[in-house]
Amino acid sequence: CRQTKSSLTPVFAHRSLLIAKYPKTQTMRLTLIRHAITDWNATGRWQGHSDTPINAQGERQALQLGKRLEHYHFDAIYSSPLQRARRTLELAIPGSVPVFDDRLKEIDFGEFEALTYPENLTHPQFSSWLANPLSNPTPGGESLEAVVTRMMDWLETLAPDENTNEKAEKHYLAVSHSCAIRALISHLMNLKMVVNKGHHFPFVISTPHTSLSRLRKVGNLWTLEQLGDV
Repeated sequence: CRQTKSSLTPVFAHRSLLIAKYPKTQTMRLTLIRHAITDWNATGRWQGHSDTPINAQGERQALQLGKRLEHYHFDAIYSSPLQRARRTLELAIPGSVPVFDDRLKEIDFGEFEALTYPENLTHPQFSSWLANPLSNPTPGGESLEAVVTRMMDWLETLAPDENTNEKAEKHYLAVSHSCAIRALISHLMNLKMVVNKGHHFPFVISTPHTSLSRLRKVGNLWTLEQLGDV
């Protein structure tokens, strides 16, 4: 379900026309990055709010990410406070001064954390949660709707004041997590979030470790320019 930049061209091909028609419309760019890989990722253990570190492979991924970001300028950098996100950012952009925000954390998997999918299948509440993870919170955790709400709350803090005359386009970077990023993008792009047979998350998009997903907002219109690019 990975999409390339070229496959998304029809979505934003007329962006310049929008700006030309509404020259006073404020715009901003947002780059979302998933953290580098951890041992729990490698073994299929659900992490959620568990504060696991990236492994040696993850450190190499983060360093490679840094090379890909060399020519980007960001007006502000944000990160989940969990160490797998923090360390990814430290290696990718040394010396950066990010704003750590709890709203960028991964979904809280509650009692499902530290367990693999097969192990979670034996949990008495797993099947009921899986029937509707969008609305149903995990036992001791949260629902995907709650994740969308807090991610949108964070995003709203980036919105420029409509009463200002500021015209320069701002570019923001955020290092976050798989479900959190996919939930936000799915919401902004109005992608249906339904669990399909054989899958345990209701997403039609994927975001590999240290991948870039780039969005642009013109007025109230969000467009997806790049998804899960590594």
